[in-house]
Amino acid sequence: MALEPRLRGWPTVVMLPADTCGSALCRADRANRLFLHPIHPDAYNTLVSLITDLRQCRSFEDFYHFQQTLLEKILKIQGHGQACA
Repeated sequence: MALEPRLRGWPTVVMLPADTCGSALCRADRANRLFLHPIHPDAYNTLVSLITDLRQCRSFEDFYHFQQTLLEKILKIQGHGQACA
């Protein structure tokens, strides 16, 4: 996969020419387009936020609220996936 130097933890993706379809480069191009989808950087930011929130939990109530927030996010993503299917 053709990648430029990393920027804030996410690679800058170099799009490949369309005339390479049918080859390994075409498969890399499809993978590049997948990673350019806005949901991926959002997921990374959400993951960092969730880890931070989990580390701050001290009581059963904190863990319960964390779990509820996590469940809401999972259901939202599943709904998005079903809408796209």
